[in-house]
Amino acid sequence: MARQKLPHLIVFFLLFFSCLSCTKKQNDGSGPAELRIFTWSEYFDDAFLRSFGEQNKVKVKADYFSSNEEMLAKLQLTDAQNGYDLILPSDYMVRTLIELKLLQPLDKAQLPVLSEFEQEALNPEYDPGLGFSVPMAIGTTGIAWNTKLLHKIPADLSWKMVMENPSYKGKVTLVDDAKEVLQMALSIQGKSLAKASEADVKEAFAYLRKHKTQVKGFPAETRPVMEGDECGFCMAYSGDVLSVAKEKKEIQYLLPKEGATIWTDNLAIPANSKNSGMAYKFINALLNAEGAKSFTQRTRYRTANFKARILLPNEVSSDKVIYPSPEERKKMHYLVQRKDLNELIDREWTKLKSE
Repeated sequence: MARQKLPHLIVFFLLFFSCLSCTKKQNDGSGPAELRIFTWSEYFDDAFLRSFGEQNKVKVKADYFSSNEEMLAKLQLTDAQNGYDLILPSDYMVRTLIELKLLQPLDKAQLPVLSEFEQEALNPEYDPGLGFSVPMAIGTTGIAWNTKLLHKIPADLSWKMVMENPSYKGKVTLVDDAKEVLQMALSIQGKSLAKASEADVKEAFAYLRKHKTQVKGFPAETRPVMEGDECGFCMAYSGDVLSVAKEKKEIQYLLPKEGATIWTDNLAIPANSKNSGMAYKFINALLNAEGAKSFTQRTRYRTANFKARILLPNEVSSDKVIYPSPEERKKMHYLVQRKDLNELIDREWTKLKSE
């Protein structure tokens, strides 16, 4: 009896493992196509993701992060099976990802949309020649002023005034970003993160601790804080401020006297992407003239596509917050990654928030 059952058992196990093999092959890409995106919140609306998915017969899945460092940590822990096809690192993080060999070199032949980009956007300092990234959203970090909570302020408002004027005590929020807050404190002292020494960093954090009573909190998301009238002055990103201001006219965006951080969030393809071909299609669809126009109109962040500005309503294309003048841009600076200071910054940041 045992000998008679053996051939049937062999056939059963062969079929069983064959099915497992089929299942594994489907999961490895022969099944429904999937495009996995790791992004900041608010950048993509469901309508665009759904439309792109339907047109390209692909399932688009978006996960969200709240900081570049969070994105980097997760990227380092994921393999191709569980990783992403498209990520959105900020300018300084692009350079770090390149050094860590976590990005694919771009195939420019698959990016015809670059022919519509401003010339200066094609050769950024953090990624010369756009070897690994494509600029997507360009904005600044300044001050959201709630005119309902603070009626009169100086015309030449500065971060120094915000942090030291007793009238603003407990009415200020700063973003939950160590480098942004540090750069603000350094700028008050006439310095910058790019050239700061250890002593400069310690002095800047000492200044922040001294004036911490001015600060109500360090929100990771600034929109709810502005919408809820929780701060008179909120350190915030320009597009977020303008988007909230569409509904709350009492919210205005100000560039402090010391200047502001300018930043670019970029599209990049991880080295272990399983669907880079679809990632290229997504970039082109998002940043062509019509797509870029829709993105800027919805988020109030500008893109590098010069044709998009022509398509925008005048109220958007003429907005100096979205399209700052050359004079204003001279007062803006990019954040930089300081490997030699990272541990010190992390330690001081933790100390500032916990005390």
